Amino acid sequence: MVNRNPPFLNLDFYPDPRGIKIIQSCNGLLLCCSKKIKRDCRYYVFNPTTKQFALIPSVPGGGHVRRTICFMALAFHPTDCPHYKLVCIRYIRRDEKLFQIQIYSSETEKWRISDQSFSANSYTSFSSGVYWHQAIHWAHSNGNPSYFKLDTEELQTMPSYFTIDTQDFTGRYHEGEKAVYFGESRGCLHLVKRVQRSFQLKVYEMLNHHSGWFVKYMVKLDVHRMNAIRWFPDHYAIQVLDVVRGGEEDETFFMVIQILGKIVRK
Repeated sequence: MVNRNPPFLNLDFYPDPRGIKIIQSCNGLLLCCSKKIKRDCRYYVFNPTTKQFALIPSVPGGGHVRRTICFMALAFHPTDCPHYKLVCIRYIRRDEKLFQIQIYSSETEKWRISDQSFSANSYTSFSSGVYWHQAIHWAHSNGNPSYFKLDTEELQTMPSYFTIDTQDFTGRYHEGEKAVYFGESRGCLHLVKRVQRSFQLKVYEMLNHHSGWFVKYMVKLDVHRMNAIRWFPDHYAIQVLDVVRGGEEDETFFMVIQILGKIVRK
């Protein structure tokens, strides 16, 4: 019999008076942080199966440096990255739009500064840390997802998801299509976009070697069952929580979606 009870009900593994929230999950581990007070934010790596956790040492430099952290992501895989790593992006000088990458390894239990730095718009929003193919990926708010290769410590840019065209891939931008999910499942990197003026979602998959996106699935939402008929298609409240794929010989595919306060499997 399969045990369907969740491994934990709350994040009470460490007595942090500010509370703890989940930033990212990666192959069975959770990257968590304390809520509020950015200059004194604590980061944790938690294994919900064994209930073990590690308190990550603060990024060196004191509260001033910790206030400049824009992005934190976890890299872990039992085979190609058995010692988990954290990738931190912080701005060095906001007025010059210069950002620095720091790396933490559970093997050495130390932070170190990467030789790789980069420039970006000062208003760039880093989000959606995803580990895939020995690299950490994130989605910029400007539609140009990037990735940092952990083995060579190189920073690369993926094809923009703003230029995906489902008809002929000419690069025309379908205005109004909004990315609502960015994640990995069973070795596949996915991006989900909401189709303008419809109750449809496009699920894209990244080709190997980061060479481009292609449409893997089209998902039509039966919002009428969820009493959403009164909502205009461009304004319905929807959040894609996960895209789940089966193994190599398993064609199972489903999405976990939160819509109008309900969590459904589609």
